[in-house]
Amino acid sequence: MTTKIILSYTIILVTLFSFSQNINHEATYRIYIQEEINKKYSSEMVQEQETVKNATKKVILKLVFNESKAMYFVDHGLNDPINDFNYSMALTYSLGETPYYTDKNRGISFYNNLEDEFYKQGEFLVTDSIPKWKLTNETKKINNYTCYKATYEKEYPYYADKVLKTITAWYCPEFPYSYGPKGFGGLPGLIFEVQDDKTVIGIESIVLNNNDKEIILPTKGKVITNVDFYIKLYKSIKEYIDSIKSKD
Repeated sequence: MTTKIILSYTIILVTLFSFSQNINHEATYRIYIQEEINKKYSSEMVQEQETVKNATKKVILKLVFNESKAMYFVDHGLNDPINDFNYSMALTYSLGETPYYTDKNRGISFYNNLEDEFYKQGEFLVTDSIPKWKLTNETKKINNYTCYKATYEKEYPYYADKVLKTITAWYCPEFPYSYGPKGFGGLPGLIFEVQDDKTVIGIESIVLNNNDKEIILPTKGKVITNVDFYIKLYKSIKEYIDSIKSKD
């Protein structure tokens, strides 16, 4: 990740750290897949996986934020998520096919669910608390900025089980905004890089004082926690599968 962060000279001198709640800033992120493709698969499957992996280069992720709230979303641009199969598959690595919002004052992140076979789009307002990170003194340079490592164990419900995964983030105190991709926030600095399993979301650029995109927090939908939503979803999937089996 060698792309240099773009910062306006005027912004650096005058408004680098403006704390007005009405001034928005925008960070652009890209996807980096750490998983190696299993060459034991058939040549056709290997080719398909390589094509999807390459398609992640087209995915542009945006984080618009100010002092009190943030919004993380996919900027499709000229890409077509409906008719471009490889691009739509690449979006599964984006950690945010639906926009994620963070309300700093309430200490939560949330999103509206996507439409699927069981629920209408926006039927639920799925909430998650701000992570409780374990801070470390480990550092590394990202785009010439010193970033610090933090980790936490995230609970992922999976049918009747609960799986814990370690999330690793690198944040930059020079940018004192406690936000990051997919609601990952609560750190003493903007998250420049976050790794969830084999997916790494890394920062590409930052534009300060950019009010082109308004942050409107959603209010519609039945409020439910992220864990309870997935328990509910997996229950619906199991009931659906059982109903099919019962007909055989």
